[in-house]
Amino acid sequence: MMNDENLGGAEDRAQGTGRLYGLLGGASGAALGFILANIPGALAGAVVGNRLGAIRDSHSKPVYQVFQEMPHSEKANLLSQLLTKVMSQLS
Repeated sequence: MMNDENLGGAEDRAQGTGRLYGLLGGASGAALGFILANIPGALAGAVVGNRLGAIRDSHSKPVYQVFQEMPHSEKANLLSQLLTKVMSQLS
């Protein structure tokens, strides 16, 4: 869904190679997930936080800024995929 290939161009991905934000995102996501849903929430939060941190590491800019710089059609596609996955979990 929100993988690195969907967010930004190839020149953006070539900039960053660190792992700091991936690790920080995983730790903070695990903490928030644990608060919300104990151990299963911690696991899910760690995965989501790590993926968002990895986007920050690969592009050297905040995830929201990368999202804002995407073409409108890619934004719409990403949001529709996200909505589809959320709605499928509810039913």
